[in-house]
Amino acid sequence: MNSRSVKILAVIVIVLFGVLFALNREDRSEPRDGSNLLFPDLKARLNDLTQVTVTDADETITLKREGEAENARWVVPERAGYSADTGKLRQLLVALSDAEKVEQKTSDPELYERLGVADPREDGGEGVLVTAREGDASISLILGDSAQQDFRYARVPEQAESWLVNQNPVLPEDSAGWLLSEIVNIESSRISSVAIRHSDGEVVGIHKENPDDTNFEVENIPEGRELS
Repeated sequence: MNSRSVKILAVIVIVLFGVLFALNREDRSEPRDGSNLLFPDLKARLNDLTQVTVTDADETITLKREGEAENARWVVPERAGYSADTGKLRQLLVALSDAEKVEQKTSDPELYERLGVADPREDGGEGVLVTAREGDASISLILGDSAQQDFRYARVPEQAESWLVNQNPVLPEDSAGWLLSEIVNIESSRISSVAIRHSDGEVVGIHKENPDDTNFEVENIPEGRELS
């Protein structure tokens, strides 16, 4: 290849890169009008939702809102009404409200399992069905396998088409993952002592002499033992 051919090839490559750069800039700057949203009206209704159910092949977990306005809280009825982790719930609901159709996938039920969007209420279904309710109104979506880290396959149960969507919410592996892990939150300066009673009768106690002390002192350390 002579020098003239190399120069021509270099010019062609530069032009192609320029075209691709321009197309990418145009695509990123194109405003989103919400026409590709799976649930266009959901974002405006997030604060009105009263119940969310998450169903997989093993179980159904319910997250229910109790109370009104600023006194409202989300609980898990299957776990004796224990408080739900609203951070995880909000992350899921915001992902659903922001989910946009990126690319249409299979409409063949025989191929749903390849994308993980088969209904978990049916035998062999490995998808995760999420249903959000507001009174008698509801929306449902079957979340399938993750794709390209930030994307996920999904399908509305009443529709044959499956989609690649631009959201990939993180779901707890079981019902315990939806529970609020924090039981109490008290500043250490307000605590003077704590006693832990084990089922065998053993008691472990800690205390502070002064509220400003950094560490607690452990009581009744067995002879010959020391704290690690």
